Amino acid sequence: MKVLGPNCMKTIKGGVIIIQDIVIDGCFEESTLITTQAGPKMIKDLDMDQDQVWNPISQQWMAISRKTVSLIKGIAYIITTAKGSVTVTDNHPFMTLTEGLVQASELSEGDVLANGDAGDVIMDVTAFAIDDHMVVHNLVFENAGTEVQNHFVEANGVVSGVLFLQDKIQYKSSVALSTSALG
Repeated sequence: MKVLGPNCMKTIKGGVIIIQDIVIDGCFEESTLITTQAGPKMIKDLDMDQDQVWNPISQQWMAISRKTVSLIKGIAYIITTAKGSVTVTDNHPFMTLTEGLVQASELSEGDVLANGDAGDVIMDVTAFAIDDHMVVHNLVFENAGTEVQNHFVEANGVVSGVLFLQDKIQYKSSVALSTSALG
């Protein structure tokens, strides 16, 4: 995945700071609907000062401490389950019941995603090349700590990890990345 030029922005409370040559991927396409206390809201429209998002794994509302936005080019994936479809970058994190934490590019039809319940079977995984560019976003939660179960969101009905877990996959952190970490 590649960021085009210096167009990577890290949004923090109180403003936007432009950061050059940073790759932030493992993200959601910008029209992805995130479950909030006020109902579904596009990730690009989330208000860090007002919105809390639902974490179906920890069964709690999470405050947002940071949003990221990137302009990317490369391969993206549409992950489809009975509960919905979500478009993400190739290295976006998902927790499967059999393989633990994996990237979108490692998912296959029939894999079962953790969802705080019995699991959600993947019905289809479609990879596609991003012809021009795609704007993607991700989230970091306030006071979530390092517990894996605290870093999930419901996106278009599909449970997926957020930036903390993407970083753990990418940098092979010592944080437990298996379903045993879900409690």
